[in-house]
Amino acid sequence: MDSENSTIKDLPINLSAFGINDFRKEALMAGNVGGINLYLSYSYYTSLSESKDMFFRYNLLTSEISEIEFTTAFDMNSNHKFYAHGGYLYYFGMNFSGYLNAIVNNDPTYLCRVPVTGGEEEVLAEYRNYNERIVLVDGDTVITSDESSLYAFDVSKKKRTEIFNAKNNGFRLIETERSYYYYGNLYFLSKKYLF
Repeated sequence: MDSENSTIKDLPINLSAFGINDFRKEALMAGNVGGINLYLSYSYYTSLSESKDMFFRYNLLTSEISEIEFTTAFDMNSNHKFYAHGGYLYYFGMNFSGYLNAIVNNDPTYLCRVPVTGGEEEVLAEYRNYNERIVLVDGDTVITSDESSLYAFDVSKKKRTEIFNAKNNGFRLIETERSYYYYGNLYFLSKKYLF
């Protein structure tokens, strides 16, 4: 959207050059903007036990799309919620045992990052919370949430700290879709218990 002229501009997205000929809109996710690039992900299942996860860079000036090719140790990357910051894409990876099995078995997920130019994946930490998602990244800190708590992971110290627990503060849920970091403060919505 052009904020000065209040017009909406369509961004042409064609992924056939990357072998995606049966394009499904629901499998495409927009990430955040970094510089002149909008980061995108596309994820689809090639079979019941295998998925294909891809990252793309969309140049907002030229409309050129390029794939961010990377190597991963995981069957599945939760790139439906990723974050581009400081030259890296941050996301969670996991080995695929099926969605329900992953929750029941408490399969580990791994906080990962890969350079925005592509290359080898770096595993930053192992988690035992399948529902945890990246909220944002600032400096060397990755903010994550499982909707009941907010956490800060310090990349250089490899240390994770709980920074807000909804239940302990009289709330029941944290909504992280509308979270913002501004001048050292994290702003987010949380719902109170109604009973």
